[in-house]
Amino acid sequence: MAFQVGSKILERYVLTGKIYGVEQNSQVVYREEHIALNNGKYLARSTENKTSWWIKRDDGTEKRLIVNEDIPLRDGHEVSAIYVGWRDAESMWPIAVFNATTKQLFRYSTQVIAKRVSFGDAFRGGCLVPILGFLAVPVLSIIGATMFKMGWTGFGVGLGICSATFVFAVRRTSRRMGQFEKDLQVQIQTALGWERPDPPGVSVKIWTE
Repeated sequence: MAFQVGSKILERYVLTGKIYGVEQNSQVVYREEHIALNNGKYLARSTENKTSWWIKRDDGTEKRLIVNEDIPLRDGHEVSAIYVGWRDAESMWPIAVFNATTKQLFRYSTQVIAKRVSFGDAFRGGCLVPILGFLAVPVLSIIGATMFKMGWTGFGVGLGICSATFVFAVRRTSRRMGQFEKDLQVQIQTALGWERPDPPGVSVKIWTE
């Protein structure tokens, strides 16, 4: 199945079957972080997890899956892995894993998924209004100063337009993210054959990175 995101189509894929060959790895990673104050530096410590497994589908085909999260799985569990990817693109990203044996759903937050799939790219060309809003400040200042000798008035009007367009852009992004969350929930629900989101007896964990 698929759904529209801006000017692009996001396809949903689901792989369901019994799993085997479960491997789980965890490692501590250090990276250098910068502090703006006095150009300071420090080492940040984080833990990276990875769970991999083979899944055997009903048609007999097998596929190895890898998710960079800690997922409690055992050989023999019935598992569904849900992926999304842009139509005609080669890349796919995991968004949820459901363990039907233990009744556990693991999924990424909408913000993480939006980052992974480059959500904003589907709305390219829709940033004209904010750009015009920013341009309104210098343009109206110049017009006010040269034609009406009211540079500060033009600046104030331009600043007002800029603020209004910024608020408009924030609200529009919020509405788009809200719709994206609803679409993702429907796709997960449909892929798992649920009549309602998160049915009774199912525990849900949200990965936020």
